[in-house]
Amino acid sequence: MATREIYDLIIVGAGPAGIAAAIGAESERLNTLVLEGKLELGGQAGTSSLIENYAGFPGGIAGPELMGRMIDQALAFDTEFAGPARVDNIERTDSGLLVCSDSERYLGQTVILGCGVEYRSLNARNLSAYMGRGVTYGSPHMSDTFKGKKLAVVGGANSAGQAAVHLSKFADCDVKILIRGASVEDKMSGYLVDKIVDISNIDVHTQTEVVRVNGNGHLSTVTVDHEGAQEDFEIDELFVMIGAVPKTQWLPDDVKRDEKGFVLTGTDLPAETRIAFKSSCGRPPLAHETAMHGVFAAGDFRSGTVKRVGYAVGDGGGVVPELHQYLNHRA
Repeated sequence: MATREIYDLIIVGAGPAGIAAAIGAESERLNTLVLEGKLELGGQAGTSSLIENYAGFPGGIAGPELMGRMIDQALAFDTEFAGPARVDNIERTDSGLLVCSDSERYLGQTVILGCGVEYRSLNARNLSAYMGRGVTYGSPHMSDTFKGKKLAVVGGANSAGQAAVHLSKFADCDVKILIRGASVEDKMSGYLVDKIVDISNIDVHTQTEVVRVNGNGHLSTVTVDHEGAQEDFEIDELFVMIGAVPKTQWLPDDVKRDEKGFVLTGTDLPAETRIAFKSSCGRPPLAHETAMHGVFAAGDFRSGTVKRVGYAVGDGGGVVPELHQYLNHRA
């Protein structure tokens, strides 16, 4: 429930970009409301087993711990949170920007879209029958134990590599990384590739696609296709981390997106859109501003960004000076 008639800023999404923006905005005395559609705050970063390339933590830091610290910091600056609140529209009114969520309506002078992305679905037979029965989308939970298990991670980006490294630490377990591409180096950071090479109980299988999962009430084997030949692996737990798509289907048409659905901002907007924008409000769009003036985007949700936690934090914080520019221009 909102406590203000109108907020200086409403943030949609409580991942790294959204929380970083909230910290920056509240520290600059912009009263801020963060809306999150899920029960847990922190986005995908909050599920990561270990983030090793985030500045200031030379030994790495677990995703839940990092996001917990950021949320505590936002709360210390009196940021308000509301949720689960699934936003389904943004409308411009005479009073400001109306953010519509389920049965609630929230009014803000500015909006930041920090909704992040969702994991792509794995197209494998029987997969849905084993969800929660050996098949999981995303990283393993830090509280789970996998001693003596046969484990597999599907995906070739950093999040998949970090999950595999975490799983390899359990005694007497075997971990397979299953990648459709030709090389693990295509999407994974070099430090992580080097670490995986040195871990004896991790095996990387490239040009390998999961085509079927099997079991008897719980996952027991995974059928893969490797260059046309099929093979069964004994697997107790399968973690699917095969890239992500932006959650942009609900956005109004005024918010332009690229061919993959990521939100366009600033100079990435089409020339005709930028011309129309300047004609309507007397200035060009700001760097993080969408085609709907006063609505900004940050983090993985925004077109052209690097999909890393550190970048999302910087991108979210980088919007705050633009909010002041926008509010000063309106004034």
